[in-house]
Amino acid sequence: GLFLSALGILVSSKAYGVTKSSAVPRVLPTGFTLVEGNSRLSLTGTVAAAVSAPIAIVLAQIGPQWALRYAFVLFAIATALAVLLPAHVDSSAGEEQVEGTGLGNGRAARRAGVTSLVVAGLRCNAGLRFLSGFLVMYMAFLLRARPFPGWEDRTTILIGLVVGAAGLGNTVGIALAALLRARRPQVIVVVVLLVDAVMVVVAAVAYSLPIAMALGLTVGICQSLGKLSLDAVIQDEVPENVRTSVFARAETLVQLSWVVGGFVGIALPLSLPRLSLGIAAALLLAWTAFVVRSLVLLRRQRSVPAA
Repeated sequence: GLFLSALGILVSSKAYGVTKSSAVPRVLPTGFTLVEGNSRLSLTGTVAAAVSAPIAIVLAQIGPQWALRYAFVLFAIATALAVLLPAHVDSSAGEEQVEGTGLGNGRAARRAGVTSLVVAGLRCNAGLRFLSGFLVMYMAFLLRARPFPGWEDRTTILIGLVVGAAGLGNTVGIALAALLRARRPQVIVVVVLLVDAVMVVVAAVAYSLPIAMALGLTVGICQSLGKLSLDAVIQDEVPENVRTSVFARAETLVQLSWVVGGFVGIALPLSLPRLSLGIAAALLLAWTAFVVRSLVLLRRQRSVPAA
């Protein structure tokens, strides 16, 4: 029953991400950009997690059922708040839907305003979310089953250090996005994918607690920067009448990438962390090479004069 509950929460969290991507453009205050709105939502979520996690840890010491009851109360409050959202959140009036091929590189995508920059941003974010899903699922089981020496009796704190580093990274990423908002988001999203790939290679070679925390911090920063950069690219490149649909489909893609990474993390052996991290690194490096190669080919095509 507990595993089914965990699966249900995981599925619900992914569905929430997709739904939020559709709803946020419809409720943005006048004068707010989508990047600003999503930055504030991300920061709010990080602060809420920082406040709520210690409460859950204390309740778990009393008994695991109390942590679950606390989670139920939070979900009930959030559900009530969701019901109170304005009616136009569920309205698609004035919007157009992008067909399934609309996120590719073909003519349908170009007609919808989904440019090659948007596609590249999506591919980069798919890689970022893959590593994030892998890190969450693999490290959660690994650190509990095979903790670092000296941490055998403090596995909950150990997991909290790595997860906390990722949460801190998310906050740092939001701050960096605010500082870099005038820069080129299409470049940032590629750079953070490269940084993620390098960091997971380092973790595979020199696996230790400080490296694991550094990996969590890096993944948090890169995922946050990558997502906000993708938001900026979509806002700049996609027409307003299809923007909500594109956001929803983009979020669906990156959430599925997270799930794939999570499944890979579950499938890899806990007894050989360096090997498992090496496999994850190889997969991410291969994907990064594909993304970079696609961008290089696109650049060459654009540099060739039309006949």
